[in-house]
Amino acid sequence: IYRGNFETFLARRGDRDYELDPGERIDLGVWFPRVQGSGIYSFSSSARVSWSHSFPSVGELADPIILMVRDPRDTLLSFAKRTAQDMPFSDFLRRPVPRTDQGLLGLDPLLEWALYYGLFKRVADPTRLCVVRFEDMRADPRREVERVLRFMGIVCQSPDIDEAIRKSSHSYVKAAADQWYARYPHLQKGDWRSMSRGKEGQWKVEAT
Repeated sequence: IYRGNFETFLARRGDRDYELDPGERIDLGVWFPRVQGSGIYSFSSSARVSWSHSFPSVGELADPIILMVRDPRDTLLSFAKRTAQDMPFSDFLRRPVPRTDQGLLGLDPLLEWALYYGLFKRVADPTRLCVVRFEDMRADPRREVERVLRFMGIVCQSPDIDEAIRKSSHSYVKAAADQWYARYPHLQKGDWRSMSRGKEGQWKVEAT
């Protein structure tokens, strides 16, 4: 995963080794337990992955794309928790999404979600687009991980896949995050535990 310029937060250490910026390591350690280690990583030169919430540019649409989608009701509930904690959810659903905050046309959140997903399906090359549903990943993570790996042309051994799935589970990440917060107390404000339960259908409990 890299944000924009790969070298902005990873410093080269040898031919293939990189060291994660200490500040980034502390921030990302909450979300990705893997970076809580030494901070030294080796990367394959055959593939580079970019992660974004933004709609891709024309040039990026030419690349293979993995589109992760979730039930829009759960998506918007999670978004409201991150960006409008003091606003009733019903009001949030009526508020236009600012274009500076991932909005495409300044519409209400549900229309923006539908527009984003619909445009992706319309303009992306279907032979270079892999759509992954959050609910399917939760229901059968091994099947979905193997499908994504085939799409990317990456061969992994079964034990490695099992280990990756185990360390990506909500319970594992939560336990690792609790330890990270204890180590870096200043990260407590606005922590991810108040935003996500890692469950599908949470809107039925919190938004009805």
